[in-house]
Amino acid sequence: MGLCIGSLGSSIACCFSSAFCSLCCSACPSCKGSTSTRIAYGLILFAGLITSYIMLIPNVENALKKNSIICGNSSSNNGSMSSNICSNLVGSVAVYHLSLGMTIFFSILSLLVSLLFINK
Repeated sequence: MGLCIGSLGSSIACCFSSAFCSLCCSACPSCKGSTSTRIAYGLILFAGLITSYIMLIPNVENALKKNSIICGNSSSNNGSMSSNICSNLVGSVAVYHLSLGMTIFFSILSLLVSLLFINK
């Protein structure tokens, strides 16, 4: 069981290292692994910040209701349910859910990285 978790952890951690950055962008100048990892984590945090800001804009729910792909068609049988889906995608509660998800994501990554360093 420990072998499976260790190999899974190393596979996931490989996606957030300098090997991943050099694989995706071979034209970029080389940098140390810690620098590229910090940049990647910073970009993830910045994307979460921008998404949270967009969720708090008052007119976003109205724009989502016009989009039939995300909220569903209001003339369908479950129109009240589709309206509930749209209201759950915006507001402060949605920002709290996004922040909780990001916290769990970074906590799991920190545990994986610490387990990798302990095993070496």
